[in-house]
Order: sequence, then structure tokens, then C-alpha cells
Amino acid sequence: MENNNVVILDLDRPRELKLTHKTMKRFLKRRNLSMEDMESGGMNYELMTDLISEMLRREEPDLTEAQCDDLLDMVPIGVLMEKGAQAIQAAFETGIENPTEAKAV
Repeated sequence: MENNNVVILDLDRPRELKLTHKTMKRFLKRRNLSMEDMESGGMNYELMTDLISEMLRREEPDLTEAQCDDLLDMVPIGVLMEKGAQAIQAAFETGIENPTEAKAV
């Protein structure tokens, strides 16, 4: 079964937003947060754009913070929030009817 958890954000070119295990770990470490912090505190604009920047670096690791900011300036803030939320939702979808029965292979 294939789980296509990629969201496309049109910037200078179509960019893939994919929230992976490594991306989430880098984001949490950089922000000094835990998953519990994320669940209880919600996702504000600053956190969302930092997370999107980490997702952009997954595809292009050499992007600097300034380059990410320039890319994010290409679209309205509402689009960033919407696409970021879609990427988060896609990452947590399992495609399994009963996720508690999911097993690693």
C-alpha cells in the first residue's frame, strides 16, 4: 500500500512539503520542543513557517534560513498556513482502517 503524503507548494517552482520522521526531529530539536508541546500549544505562524522551512530543506538541504524566507515570501500567509496544515495532516494519515492494529514490517 502506498501512502502519498506529499503536498505541493508552488514557489519559484513546485516544491514538495513532506513531513518525515527526520524532518520532525530536526524541527523539534531546533525549536527545543517535544511532541507534547506541539499537541498542547498548537501551531502558530512562526512554528508553521519554521516547519515548512525544514520540509523545504528535506528536498534541498543547502537552503539557508534567508533563502527559505525569500521562497515563503512568494505566496500569501494564508496559503502557507493551509499547505503546512495539509502536510501535517498527510503525515499523520495512516491509510489503515484501525491504526491501533498497525504493525511495523
